[in-house]
Amino acid sequence: MHQTTMKRIAGELGVSITTVSKVLNHHADISEATRNRVLAKVEELGYQRNAVARSLTLRRTHTLGIVIPDLMHSFFVEVIAGIEPVASARGFGLLLCSSGEDPRKERGELELLRGRQVDGVVIASAHASGNTDMLKQLTRHGTGLVMIDRDDHPSVKCHRVVTDDEQVGVLATSHRCRAPSDRARSGPRDCARQETRTGLARRPGGARHSPVRSVARRRRLHGG
Repeated sequence: MHQTTMKRIAGELGVSITTVSKVLNHHADISEATRNRVLAKVEELGYQRNAVARSLTLRRTHTLGIVIPDLMHSFFVEVIAGIEPVASARGFGLLLCSSGEDPRKERGELELLRGRQVDGVVIASAHASGNTDMLKQLTRHGTGLVMIDRDDHPSVKCHRVVTDDEQVGVLATSHRCRAPSDRARSGPRDCARQETRTGLARRPGGARHSPVRSVARRRRLHGG
C-alpha cells in the first residue's frame, strides 16, 4: 500500500498542495467548505503527517530529553511525574535516559539526545564534571538546558532547580526544636544539645548555619 501524501489528497480534491498544507496547519485564509473537504479526505485516506520531515522544516522536534542517575529512585520518579503532564499539555514528548551514576554513560546519553535534536534537556548530573563541554555544546546550539537536584557544572549558563541543603538543615533542626511534643519530652536544654549535634553555629550576624551542607541530599538519594 502506498503512503498517503498531501500531493495525493490535493490531486483527488482538485486543489493545490499549498491549500492542503494550510488546512493541516490551521491557517485562517481557507474557506470553511474547503477546510471540511480536505479534512474529510485526510480522514478517508488515513493521512498521517511525517513528524521527521516536519521537524526538519520547523527546526523543532517537540521532544525533551530527561537524564537522571537512577530510574528507580522515588525522588526522580516524582520529578518525571511532574514534568510529563506540563510538557504534554504543550505538545512535547519525553525521551527518558538513565546515567546509572556513570559519567561515561551520561555523556553517551547526551550525545544521543543531541543527535535526536531534542528541544531541551533536563539533567540531574552523575557528578560528571568532565561532561561540562558537552552541556556547553548543547546550549551553544540553542538547546534549552535545566539542571535539577545537583549543580556539578557551575560554568554552564542555564536554568537550575536545586536544593539549598544548608537552609534545609537549618529549617529541619529549627522545626524539631520548636515541636511541642519534643519540648515536652526532652525540654529546651536537650533541644539546645540537639542543635549542637547537628552542627548548627552562630554566624557573626546572629544567623545560624550548618557546616554540613549535604545531609538532606544524601538522605534523599540513599532513601533515608
